[in-house]
Amino acid sequence: LTGGLSSTYEACSTQSFSHGRTEVIRPVTRESAALLQRLEEGDADAAALRAALDAQRRLVADCQRGHGHERHLLALLVQAEEAGMPTPGLFRDSGWATVTASLVSTSGLRSPALGWFAFGPVARQGVGLGYLLSPDGVALCATSFRGSGAPRAADLAAAVDEACTTLRGAVETLIPAPQPTSKL
Repeated sequence: LTGGLSSTYEACSTQSFSHGRTEVIRPVTRESAALLQRLEEGDADAAALRAALDAQRRLVADCQRGHGHERHLLALLVQAEEAGMPTPGLFRDSGWATVTASLVSTSGLRSPALGWFAFGPVARQGVGLGYLLSPDGVALCATSFRGSGAPRAADLAAAVDEACTTLRGAVETLIPAPQPTSKL
């Protein structure tokens, strides 16, 4: 969408906790960036793919267990505001603004009861991607605010389609399908 890496928001359920709602996964990692670079250069290997997948799995597991950091930081910010305290320096830093201005916001569900799922952008200049996982495939819904200057939902949908095609080709090349065995 932008020709480079940008902050991405991925919602993660924390429903296993009494009042659990969500934590934020930031899926742009060193490992995913390395995989993308290798894919662009045409020399991706199975190790780079596995490293990116393992990093994502660790992030998801940490967030599901309540070991994420973003909701904790948000709670500190809200408590400072409610107490009438000045905004802590961390939240005035340009790094905080960069991380929380997510260009892409995404969330997914696995439910046989649903036929469609949408997820909106968490930033006015962003785009949203809702995905519904099923045994038969993935249904995607791209969203954006009309007239916001953000990339259009159609641009996101085209980028996701291209990325899926690229990843499928890489996976089929890097991890060959098992050969069927026969008793004959």
